[in-house]
Amino acid sequence: MMDRKQLERALTATIEATRAENMALRVEIERVKASAELAKTNEKERIEMYTTVEREIEKRVRRAVEEELHAKFAKFKSRAEAAQGKATERATKADDLMKKLESKYDADMAENLKILKWSYEEDVDSERAKVAEME
Repeated sequence: MMDRKQLERALTATIEATRAENMALRVEIERVKASAELAKTNEKERIEMYTTVEREIEKRVRRAVEEELHAKFAKFKSRAEAAQGKATERATKADDLMKKLESKYDADMAENLKILKWSYEEDVDSERAKVAEME
């Protein structure tokens, strides 16, 4: 059997080993806590980063859509202006043609009236000559 000193030494060694193990466990607990805190911080930073990236992507997408819409609007506007210019040009040509036709019609009518007047005067002169012969 063991004597008292041996028991005290064994008990002291066990207590010292338990203290050392307890200290190691406390250090491990603190390390795990620090790791958990770091993980929380990293998670918050990750969430903030994703939020920032998401906002930036949304901003860029909006800007790209706005630029595309602006480009389409400018393209359609230029097409509309070109179509309006062609329509104005065609209307001007049609107006010029109508003026020429009206002018030609007026000239032809004036010529026809001259011919009709001349023919009438010829007929009147011819009738006067006949009347003069009969007298």
